Amino acid sequence: TTSGSNSNKYIPSNSSVSKLYSTVSNNTKISANSTLGQLVTRISNTLRKRDNSFYCSDSKNTNLRIANYTEAGEKVEAAHIDLVFISASGGYHNAMGYYYYKSDAVPTAAEIKALPKFLVFPRTTNGIPSSKIKARLQFFGESYDENGVDHFPPGYTIGWMLIADIAGYEHDKTNISSNANINTINNRINMAYTNGRAIYSDKEANMYQNYGCVTLTDHLSEKIVIGFEDQAFKSGCGDKSYEDILFYVDCDPIAAVFDPERPETSDKPVEEEVFRSQSKTSTLAYEDIWPSGGDYDMNDVVVELTNTITFNNFNRIKRIETVVKPVHNGAVLENAFGFIINGEVGDVVEEESSFFTREENNQFIFFDNISVSMGETFKLVRTFGTDGTDKLSYDESYNPFIVVSYSPGLKKRKEVHLPKNQPSPWIDPELVGQFQDLYFIDSSGLYPFAIELFDITNWEVVSEKEKIGSEGEYPRFKNWVESNGTQYQDWYLYKN
Repeated sequence: TTSGSNSNKYIPSNSSVSKLYSTVSNNTKISANSTLGQLVTRISNTLRKRDNSFYCSDSKNTNLRIANYTEAGEKVEAAHIDLVFISASGGYHNAMGYYYYKSDAVPTAAEIKALPKFLVFPRTTNGIPSSKIKARLQFFGESYDENGVDHFPPGYTIGWMLIADIAGYEHDKTNISSNANINTINNRINMAYTNGRAIYSDKEANMYQNYGCVTLTDHLSEKIVIGFEDQAFKSGCGDKSYEDILFYVDCDPIAAVFDPERPETSDKPVEEEVFRSQSKTSTLAYEDIWPSGGDYDMNDVVVELTNTITFNNFNRIKRIETVVKPVHNGAVLENAFGFIINGEVGDVVEEESSFFTREENNQFIFFDNISVSMGETFKLVRTFGTDGTDKLSYDESYNPFIVVSYSPGLKKRKEVHLPKNQPSPWIDPELVGQFQDLYFIDSSGLYPFAIELFDITNWEVVSEKEKIGSEGEYPRFKNWVESNGTQYQDWYLYKN
């Protein structure tokens, strides 16, 4: 976190959407270790690792509305708003801030995005801080151009914003460590912000209109608790636990922001187990002439894969159903398809396949020859007992691949994986890095030997012997590659 006076603003450069500030007033206190007592217990009782989306509510209840009069009829002159960091448990490094607008306005999504954003905590990491970290929010006037004051007038609404996964673009979290250069963090925040990773409490402004956070009233402590789901910028919204990063608000007077419709914390934990399911579908396309250059038509093996995950309200996976459907065979070789599970396998309770084998090292082969498996559907069901398994560790837990000219039990074989994925121990090590291979992508860096298209089915494959990215064969693919994935991210929707 940062601290300083009003004149010491932290302003990320080249912010193309709107200004970002981090300003913490002179009244900011980072005090000695201070226990939050039973408040943390009540938060844990209320927001356990489960689906907490039933606490999501309209932005008028989620945001902080500073009333003109209290419920007792007393006029509100001003309100001091202190934001206190409680903890972070998500896997991302995030930045948290706020914005404000007049309560009698009903801003559109575009207007929310265009408002100035005041960034209070530029970097949050896992854990509970050993010291109480508190920032007093500032008001910069109706037009956002005045010197900041540390009190808000009545008639304004404060919204919350999380900029998620500020380390994700280079996958090097050391660059945003506690002693990171402020310009480095600055650039990371700006990249995440301008690339759609901002999550707003006004859900209409979010990329997929997901609820970004929940706000709870804790009447015993007279504090307002804010919990963010730091994957709300994704279409699936993550696990919806809304406890990836937690804050509370101290308001003086608390009556200025009283809302009888806001959900409340609980003294008693919810013990009953409730289940829900979430499906993820993708299309996988492979070039089987690895490690030679091949024609890169990416149609030798094309399958559709759906994982349906059933988990409970404590965010534990209880069942995974994997369905594999081969949809195109453009090869003359007898190619098999399978995947490696990089986590807990669980108990295999059901398998539907004309050919299915479980090899060493958690390698599962669904079918051994796509040329005779077209038109079939293959299913594998795994369960995880009473305690389940950790949902947060699942996202990268499987590694799909093909085996070229498959022979059961044969080692030193020819496997093709997604770029940078780890092959199985059964691969022929003498082939890795040979000819055109640069870890399952060609040595020029332009053509993969395998691709995965998320949320895509019925994909029109590349024509036989035509290189992907050529004219009439997804030409925007080349632009996407050459821009390092920053442009034409929907290239796979346009074959011509």
